[in-house]
Amino acid sequence: MMSPATSAVSAQREPEMLGQTVVVIGGSAGIGLETARRARAEGASVILTGRNPERLKQAALELDAQRTAAFDANDPTSLQSFFRDLPTPIDHVMVTAGTPHYGPPLEMPPEEARRGLTEHLLLALEVARGAANKVRPPGSLIFTGGTGARRPRAGLAIASTARTKERLCGWE
Repeated sequence: MMSPATSAVSAQREPEMLGQTVVVIGGSAGIGLETARRARAEGASVILTGRNPERLKQAALELDAQRTAAFDANDPTSLQSFFRDLPTPIDHVMVTAGTPHYGPPLEMPPEEARRGLTEHLLLALEVARGAANKVRPPGSLIFTGGTGARRPRAGLAIASTARTKERLCGWE
């Protein structure tokens, strides 16, 4: 039986992701949800995570998700528990979770600035650690980070710096 997500694939070609499993961390809304829709349309099974259980449930129903998990991706214990319990193998992991920290850095409380500078980097490291033995070749880990590093401006210094650190580490 074809779901609405898979019916978009042309009958003239084989779906590009048929038989693959895609994990989308931050997959209940925005770019993550749209990526999961595209993966389903190309024949992939999807596993979605998100912080909001209700929004996650709606996304899972829409996409006939293989599995879901509601947790904050910035909590390393929850993230590692998710990966530990994840069935293998998987083919791709995409991370859209995380919140940029906007505002003038000199007016930002030190703890907020510290969190803004480290959250994306630590999230990427934790995902890579958790996914290392789960993703089969030639799988991928994809980390999104927004446009802050490409178009920095007033109020984006922390977000821009965090994004630049990811790019320098080769996580693009």
